[in-house]
Amino acid sequence: LKPASPKAAPDDEDTKPLFHQRTRAIVYGMQPAAVQNMLDFDYISRRATPSVVAIVYPFASGLSQRQFYWCSKEIMIPVYHRLRPCLEKFPEVDTVVNFASSRSVYESVLEIMEYPQIRSIVIIA
Repeated sequence: LKPASPKAAPDDEDTKPLFHQRTRAIVYGMQPAAVQNMLDFDYISRRATPSVVAIVYPFASGLSQRQFYWCSKEIMIPVYHRLRPCLEKFPEVDTVVNFASSRSVYESVLEIMEYPQIRSIVIIA
């Protein structure tokens, strides 16, 4: 058997992990229990800050906020009606957890894919 030929070194972007201690995410769809579970996991994993920065809910009427808990401290997470203003406010976001219904998930993923800052889309439809 011949040894495998050496491959070209991958680009830095190819070797960068998808998720890390500083990953910031948007939750697409109103799923407060899932958001709270993510915050609880973040806290017990000893993250310095919550991973969820905002919620995008197309049925929201303008910008609002929802109350959640980071350990025993109350925190407010903004709820946006549209994705664009949310991503403009949080340019560090590179992940979207999509809870859109099976009827609307296709359109929402196409919209999310328009933004090059998003590296990961998690679909839970």
